[in-house]
Amino acid sequence: MPLPFLVLGICALTGLISLLPAGLAFGQAAFPDQGTSASDLARAVVANEIKAQEGNQKHWMYRVDREQRGQTKTTEVIQTSQGSLDRLIAFDGRLLNAEEQQEESDRIENLSRNPAEQHRLEQTKRKDAEQCKAFFKMIPDALSFSYAGRNGSVIKLSYRPNPRFQPPSHEARVFHEI
Repeated sequence: MPLPFLVLGICALTGLISLLPAGLAFGQAAFPDQGTSASDLARAVVANEIKAQEGNQKHWMYRVDREQRGQTKTTEVIQTSQGSLDRLIAFDGRLLNAEEQQEESDRIENLSRNPAEQHRLEQTKRKDAEQCKAFFKMIPDALSFSYAGRNGSVIKLSYRPNPRFQPPSHEARVFHEI
């Protein structure tokens, strides 16, 4: 029997969308049709994902599309043990021309010679990652979940703001309002 999956697409502020194995959070014996509440399922999946992220020492290479001021920027990110490196590769789906590629290469070259700037960028990225993790941990309390169906091995949940949630910070209040 394949493990069911839970799709959480809720942290719009940070762009967090996760596809998480719900069966790993509960074990194969305890599925929603056996009395597990949707909120308990979401809580277990979030806890399982945080545990998995904390133990992850792997480095990745991936692409990110970000919209800023009406433009979509596509970057490639390479993670290393010293930090990560971002390289701009496209604007609005258009690959950089030769001049733009050279400018990006020059930016990266200058960054490689500036340890203080590297450190500042890594600190900013760590702070952003910690904030995203804090928001992710709030999900089970900030939202009320209900079952929205099942499609094969995918368990779907719907959610709405939890009116009893008391955000612990200004950022959490903004997150909750979104």
